[in-house]
Amino acid sequence: MGYLTKRKAEKRQKKLVACLVVILASFSFANIFPLESWKCDFLAQFRLQYVIAAVILTLFCLTAHRWKSSVCTIIILIINLSLMMAHINFSNTDFKPQEVPLKILIFNTKIENQNNDAVLKTIRNSGADYAFLMEVSRNRLKSFNNLRPPYRFKHEYIHSGSQEYSSVILSRKSFRETGVIKVKNLPSGLWVKIRHNQKNIVFIGTHLKPFSSDKGYKDAEKQINAFTDFIRNQNDSVVVMGGFNAAPWTPLLYTFERKGGLKAKGGLLPSWNSKLPWIFRIPQDYVYTHQGIDVFESRFLDDSGSNHMPVLMTIGY
Repeated sequence: MGYLTKRKAEKRQKKLVACLVVILASFSFANIFPLESWKCDFLAQFRLQYVIAAVILTLFCLTAHRWKSSVCTIIILIINLSLMMAHINFSNTDFKPQEVPLKILIFNTKIENQNNDAVLKTIRNSGADYAFLMEVSRNRLKSFNNLRPPYRFKHEYIHSGSQEYSSVILSRKSFRETGVIKVKNLPSGLWVKIRHNQKNIVFIGTHLKPFSSDKGYKDAEKQINAFTDFIRNQNDSVVVMGGFNAAPWTPLLYTFERKGGLKAKGGLLPSWNSKLPWIFRIPQDYVYTHQGIDVFESRFLDDSGSNHMPVLMTIGY
């Protein structure tokens, strides 16, 4: 009787493992090829979670001596890791900048309780040379006057339905040039040109529309095309910083690499949603840079109440 019960349990376990492997493979492989579909891109954002799930399932299969299933999960793990690594660069801790490096803060300031003091404290304590701030309310924008000096800022109001907020670039250095990359009826991109160590650098701040629908996908595509067209016309090195509302291995963002000649850098910091355990988060706040500009440190700052963790990066060239 005990033998039959054991055999039944093994069959149930075998079916369960096979089912989990098929589900994981379906989610992993459904978004390998860029199909210009928001659904594929949405699934691609969770590739980090697929890696974690594949590791757990592989360990279980090995422990249970499910060798065929183990091989399948290892293949799924390798494919997901390869697709992730192809589109990100980890912080280069061995990188030695030729000159004084720059610190960049990326911070979505949308906080339910409108705690301006927490935001100002985060900015001051970061010691950032440049900061790109998103979803800044009118009230919060006024509070930024308390950051002068040492900061000056470039901002633009953005209307979103009944809400009005700003995107802001803060800088400790004077701007050589400033401007806005206009995208019709969509959030624009702010840009500033600075001179650092005898070299011009163009910083672009962008906050892409969430592409969790057909319309959102098309809107984000318009934004990205406008930004990459602008980047291709620049003679100076470019750093794109901001909230991309997607992980760097999301197919729609490949345009930054193909058309803009940029590479996502800054490590693998799952910044959203800060209210969830880290294994369920997605990296959405990072930078794209031209070759020759590297990130050799990236880290989270203290949670200030936003659903995005503030990210501080140190770049050099």
